Amino acid sequence: MIVDLLCYTNVNFLLKTDKNGNFLWRKNYPDTALSGARIWDFTKTLDNGFILCGEYDAYESLTVTGYLTKTDSAGNVKWRKSYVDSLYTSLNMIIQLPDSCYYLGESVFGTTNVFYGYAKKIKNNGDVVWTKYLLSDAGAGYPVQVTNSTIAFSSSLSQGFHNVVSYIDTASNIIWQKSDSFPTQVKSLNSVFNRSLVISGLAIQSSSIGIRKLSLTDSIIFTKTFLHPGFTAVSTHCTANTNDNGFIMAGQASINLKGSILIVKTDSLFNAPLITNISNISESIKDNFELYQNYPNPFNSSTSVKFYIPESGNAKLKIYDLLGREVSNLGNHFCLKGLNSFLFNTNQYSLSSGIYVLVVEYKSLRKSNKLVLMK
Repeated sequence: MIVDLLCYTNVNFLLKTDKNGNFLWRKNYPDTALSGARIWDFTKTLDNGFILCGEYDAYESLTVTGYLTKTDSAGNVKWRKSYVDSLYTSLNMIIQLPDSCYYLGESVFGTTNVFYGYAKKIKNNGDVVWTKYLLSDAGAGYPVQVTNSTIAFSSSLSQGFHNVVSYIDTASNIIWQKSDSFPTQVKSLNSVFNRSLVISGLAIQSSSIGIRKLSLTDSIIFTKTFLHPGFTAVSTHCTANTNDNGFIMAGQASINLKGSILIVKTDSLFNAPLITNISNISESIKDNFELYQNYPNPFNSSTSVKFYIPESGNAKLKIYDLLGREVSNLGNHFCLKGLNSFLFNTNQYSLSSGIYVLVVEYKSLRKSNKLVLMK
């Protein structure tokens, strides 16, 4: 069975297919009480149901709240719970261990304008067991089960994009933490068959795929980067082990300034990667105005903004703070039909660390995304 989750749409939903991709069912999760809800991750649970984690915007209190949705095997909602640990609380990724508890990576942004990363343990009814501080200047995402009683979390620090891997047990004790100067913005963390850890993501300096393999005693086994000929930039968003002891990675690439989906298949040492261009973003979109999430996000000084328009025309780009005040006007631009890209450089504006809202107006349409600036 294949279960997929799509987010950043007007309605979050689960889609289930058989192993050949044939449609079985789809469940929508609209909720007027959860304005601007975004689901970041989901996992199949021990009772054959599913649990989804993410965040939603509470505009009345100008906060972002983390939340969980638990479903049965058919996708029907069993319970929902919200979690507020600061002005901004986001539940990034979730796993379930044999003890039936859920372990989550949590990002918290407070009044000090600094991101903090936490690990959170939750009972199978949604009650919190413990919340453990892991690091500052980064959110704590990408948890992975290593053994039945240990979990690893990996994050990217905004300053220098260094990695931090935290290896903890189910009682919240930190076994070790490793700060890694390898300049890769983490997008995936995997435990492999010999109980080592693999970090993959975007290698900042070379705009290529970056790989680092660590032992469970925090020593580096090997490091590798690669950029396939014909691609000007590539990065991975998720990595999985394959039955032949190799890896398969899914991510994105830039080819002649066009965004593409890609798949990378490697052996156990990440040798001879075969990168396959699956589809071009501008070809896969029909006739809708679409605004994509900026990348990177969170970002330090600059971030790329991309949107698709079905017909050539003017597009206005503005940045607002959470109080609705305009803080940056990126201009009114004539854009050609298809995918358009702009670089938002905060050095041109007096902006402090915080959460902002990008608004793009095209004809009578208006779309927005949340930007997280970390200086």
